[in-house]
Amino acid sequence: MQILKMNLLNFQGMKDLEIDFNGENTNIFGDNATGKTTVYNAFTWLLYDKDSVGSKNFTPKTYDVDGEMHNLEHSVSVLLKLDSGRILGLKKVYKEVYKKTRGKAQKEFSTHTSDYFVDDVPVKQKDFNSEIENLIGDIDKVKILSDYLYFPEKMGWKERRKVLLEVCGDLSDFDIMDRNPEFKELKKILLMDGTEDQYHTADEYAAILKEKMSTVNKEIKSIPDRISELDSLKQDCIEKLISEEEINQLNSLKESLLTETQALIQEKELAKTESGQALNLKTKISESKSKLYDAEAAYKNWIAEDSKELNADILSVNKNINQFNNALVKIEGEIEILKIQINNKREQRDNLVSEVKEIKASKRDISSDVCPTCGRALEFEQIEEARRIFEENKLAKIAKLTAKGQAECSKDLIKALEDKLSELYVEQKASNEKLEEEKIKLLVLTENRKEYPEFKETEEGMNLYAEIADFQKQLESENFTNDTSEIDEKIEAIESEIESIRQKLADNTAMLQQIEHVEKKINELTRNERKLADSYEEYEGELALCHDFIRVKTSSITEGINKHFKSINFKLFENQINGGINEICTALVPSPTGAMVKFENANNASRINAGLEIIDVLGKAWGIELPVFVDNAESVTKLSEISNQVIRLVVSENDKKLRVERG
Repeated sequence: MQILKMNLLNFQGMKDLEIDFNGENTNIFGDNATGKTTVYNAFTWLLYDKDSVGSKNFTPKTYDVDGEMHNLEHSVSVLLKLDSGRILGLKKVYKEVYKKTRGKAQKEFSTHTSDYFVDDVPVKQKDFNSEIENLIGDIDKVKILSDYLYFPEKMGWKERRKVLLEVCGDLSDFDIMDRNPEFKELKKILLMDGTEDQYHTADEYAAILKEKMSTVNKEIKSIPDRISELDSLKQDCIEKLISEEEINQLNSLKESLLTETQALIQEKELAKTESGQALNLKTKISESKSKLYDAEAAYKNWIAEDSKELNADILSVNKNINQFNNALVKIEGEIEILKIQINNKREQRDNLVSEVKEIKASKRDISSDVCPTCGRALEFEQIEEARRIFEENKLAKIAKLTAKGQAECSKDLIKALEDKLSELYVEQKASNEKLEEEKIKLLVLTENRKEYPEFKETEEGMNLYAEIADFQKQLESENFTNDTSEIDEKIEAIESEIESIRQKLADNTAMLQQIEHVEKKINELTRNERKLADSYEEYEGELALCHDFIRVKTSSITEGINKHFKSINFKLFENQINGGINEICTALVPSPTGAMVKFENANNASRINAGLEIIDVLGKAWGIELPVFVDNAESVTKLSEISNQVIRLVVSENDKKLRVERG
């Protein structure tokens, strides 16, 4: 599409202007404020109701020294030659509407209205817009293909990225896997559990692996402490054990004391000149007491065996509760420190952004454009050099502040701190949940603790005590005249000592059983630690494969897009501090040194030529060519060659009125 002719009537101070472009490349010369940009604004206003920079509340109305001029029609009409050869006329008229209201002598201003024409035929606004969309496409395409700054600078990066992928081609994860045999196994890894044809993306699965590795790592780190606790418990039990030699001594002493008891009983019986029946009763009492001691010791051993696992579990849960309480105190401290760091980084960033805005808004002192000696205006080249130095200084200050922001308080740095804070909140929540779980476990274990009756209250105990009491009663019913109280005291003392020995041996057996149980728990934890380490290593390998895949994919997509452009490149991904990859879309332009710089940081000539190259590539991809206006074209010695009609707007101090040159 080319512009053949354009007419402006009362448009932004341009009373009546007609330009004959004849479909050719055109140069429009003029001093500042002579209307060059107004021509550009007229074209964009005709197509999509905005000026060339997209200002809000743009109006085509004309103003004089007294303010807004009324009762004028403001219009733009363009004659276009389409690629099909058709000649198309478009016109838009903006005017005030006055209405007479009841009780008023004069008509009063009511509103503004716009009239639309296609080939001089009045049409509705929607039909006018439909005509444009049928010719060109949506409004974004109009802006992209007519404004060299719109796509690389004004358009949002997500929309810019979407356009590039649609035009230049995207690659799916499966495309990358098919092209790179080293990722053959990755497809199996990415398959969602329980499905046959649903897959995670590599980014999603990498996040899942990191979470799994974090969980496994925490479990692995907790095992040494748990083993240490069990070792401590085992050591406590070992310290309470008695040696084999001492056990043998106690058993020998017990047998000796039993023999001595029997001798004392016989002595007592002889002293009492007991009958054979009385001696028999004493023997039965001794035998029953021996049975009683053995049964009571066996009962205590049974209790120890029955409750040893529950007691060990209660001890383990109590230690877990202490561990989680200590961990929560540490996490809360780290959270407070991170909050302070994040607030400081945000405040620093806000201050730097404010400084950058102030620098961008600063204006050069134009009083320096006049010679202080003679009062004459400086030469155009001197003024341009001053402007260049001023702009370079601004850019240098902005670059310095930007670099400081990137190094000290960038969004990525703040995001990393916020991610760490989120992780701590998650960890805090998880620890609280685990603490509550341990408390519930302790409550359940405590409630499940059995109450054991004393042996004498058991059926076996009551029978033995009753048996001894019965024999004792029978014995006491005999009439003995000799005093045997001294012998009885000796027998009682020996029997007490025998009971003490039996208790020591029973306690030692219980300790041995407890040690066996603890060693079993330690072996289980050790096996689990090896199993977790194997899982961590497996996850680590899969994560490395995901990262390799993501790097290959980002490189392939970037190369696939950049091969469509001759000089500029697009950066579509950036590495994050935490090792991940973030989607972006930044245009990079070659600098005079050959290094690539961001589009917004490049000099004006580089930005213009880069913008023209983008228009050329996208226009050819869509099969659309629109006229392209290049404002401040005097700053470019040579424009990139494109097939579109190019209209250069050139500042020329000697041209006090617009001068048009075609070709």
